[in-house]
Amino acid sequence: MVLNVRYSGSSAVVDELYPTSPVRPAAGPRDGRRVPPHLFDAWPAVGARIRLAERVVLLLDFDGTLTPIRDHPAQVTLDPLTRSQLEQLAKRREVKVSIITGRRQSDVQQRVGLPGIDYVGVHGWEGRDGYRSMDSTLRLMGQARRFLEPSIFGLPGIWIEDKGPALAIHYRKAEPASVQWARIAVRALTRVFEPGLRVVSGKKTWEIFPRFFPGKSGAVRAILARHPPGVLPVYVGDDTVDEPVFHALQGGITVRVGRKARTYAQYRLASPDEVRGFLERIDQERERRLATASSPTPLPV
Repeated sequence: MVLNVRYSGSSAVVDELYPTSPVRPAAGPRDGRRVPPHLFDAWPAVGARIRLAERVVLLLDFDGTLTPIRDHPAQVTLDPLTRSQLEQLAKRREVKVSIITGRRQSDVQQRVGLPGIDYVGVHGWEGRDGYRSMDSTLRLMGQARRFLEPSIFGLPGIWIEDKGPALAIHYRKAEPASVQWARIAVRALTRVFEPGLRVVSGKKTWEIFPRFFPGKSGAVRAILARHPPGVLPVYVGDDTVDEPVFHALQGGITVRVGRKARTYAQYRLASPDEVRGFLERIDQERERRLATASSPTPLPV
């Protein structure tokens, strides 16, 4: 979610905003989000779409989607079985795999370690279609970090990750009192630097970006623009930062990973283990398509 902080006197009001889209999501309470069905319960229809598509563009988050979330990002490793399945899919000419993550591009590329995959870092900033980090942007983010450090330094369980054109404030291991003080600091940052920055709330993190940066939605648009019309996009993510893509990509297949929750995604999976099962099923459906295409046509009697 995007945290848009409005100030009225000394009080702050935090709004949850989602980008609008000309394509409306499936009907649901209030804003269109709903608890979706489990993907495997809908497999006959989903599998047929994957099997019949001329080309599949597979768009995957990393932390919480391909791998379980750990206490610290440095502790995360990719399961060998998941790596093997990604490698199998990446070898298929009619499947294009992209990993779009909040991590730096070099970090996720090192952790996955497979050729033939498009690695997109910092929510789309780093990659083939990424943004050039202008000096003015780096100066702005440096100023933002220097503003935050005196308020956050020393708070137990709170730490700042500098991603160059973005900052992440992590509070996964922090006590509620520390989180509250950090939240106050982030709100103050938004006020001081308004309208230059925006804050996106993730799982136990606040991500801070330049206001003009569109995030994962922009990365997905750029990736799909490289492909001819008619491809089937499949997007899998686990966090609130993935919701704008779920909202806009209703013509594809969208999957939210994690506990049951209201979402714009069409389907849900429970865990990275189930995501690996999904990857296996995609590979099987594409193999069925290949086998059908190579079967000789029976001669008329």
